[in-house]
Amino acid sequence: MKIGRVINITKKLVIAEYAWIADTFYLRARGLIGRLPLRQTEAMVIKPCSAVHSLGMSYPIDVAYVNGDGEICHMLKPLQPNRLGPFVRGARFVIELPAGSLERLGVSIGDVLEVRC
Repeated sequence: MKIGRVINITKKLVIAEYAWIADTFYLRARGLIGRLPLRQTEAMVIKPCSAVHSLGMSYPIDVAYVNGDGEICHMLKPLQPNRLGPFVRGARFVIELPAGSLERLGVSIGDVLEVRC
C-alpha cells in the first residue's frame, strides 16, 4: 500500500503526515475494517470513491469527500460505527480521519486538499 501526505492547500496545513492510499479494488473494499483506529497524524485515502460505510468497524471516523478539483464537497463529522454514509455526486475520493480531526483542524467545505505521494 502506498503512503502519502494530505495537505490542506487552502489553509496551508498538513491534515495527515501518514496517509495510506487505498487505490486497488481489494484495498478500497477493506478500507479501515479490521484495522486499529487511526492516530491523529494518520489518514486513509480511498480512490476512486463516492460513498463509504463503517460496517464492521468499532470506532467512529471523520470523512471528507473530495471532488475532481480537489475541493471538499461533503463531510461526515463523525461517521459512527456500523453506518452507511451517503453517495456524494461529484466526489472522486474520500479521506478518512480519526473522529474529531476535521473540527480540530478547522477543515471546511470548499477547502482544497492535495494528496502527495
